Amino acid sequence: EVWIFEEGYLRPYCITLEKDGVNANSSLPRDKNFYLSQDIFTQESIKEIPGGFKFMAFDAFLYWLFAFILAPFFNNKLHHRTLYPFEFLFWFRSLYRKYLYKITEKKLNEKIYNLEKKYFLAILQVYSDTQIKYHYKKSIEHFIEEIILSFANHARAKSYLVFKHHPMDRG
Repeated sequence: EVWIFEEGYLRPYCITLEKDGVNANSSLPRDKNFYLSQDIFTQESIKEIPGGFKFMAFDAFLYWLFAFILAPFFNNKLHHRTLYPFEFLFWFRSLYRKYLYKITEKKLNEKIYNLEKKYFLAILQVYSDTQIKYHYKKSIEHFIEEIILSFANHARAKSYLVFKHHPMDRG
């Protein structure tokens, strides 16, 4: 048996445990009517976890450090990424951009909030996600092109298209 943990899969700050896989391999029903017919929707409050990025970054550093130290014993066959030390430069760049965008995109975010549900939301995955590599078999850029084309051809005139980047893929 295979059980998969996924963070934020169905709701932010929550963990999903699913048998046999998630996303494209999920056994969850794909028909929206299944969910609409359920009497399971409550207004539970989900406690936001403060400082998520810094804890994740610290945990990632510890994971990387031990994986790097122990790699010779495993021939680096257990890790899905390279273990080169320079990879942490990308984390620092990401941290810098996270705070920069919080400032520079504030007005844009306010504008989106004021659209009053007149928009379609396209949620992006990280470029290297397994779902992209093995199930979509194209690129994020191709996905964006497909969405824009479909929106241009089928959306109502007074609607908007908003792309939501993945929080771990700000470049």
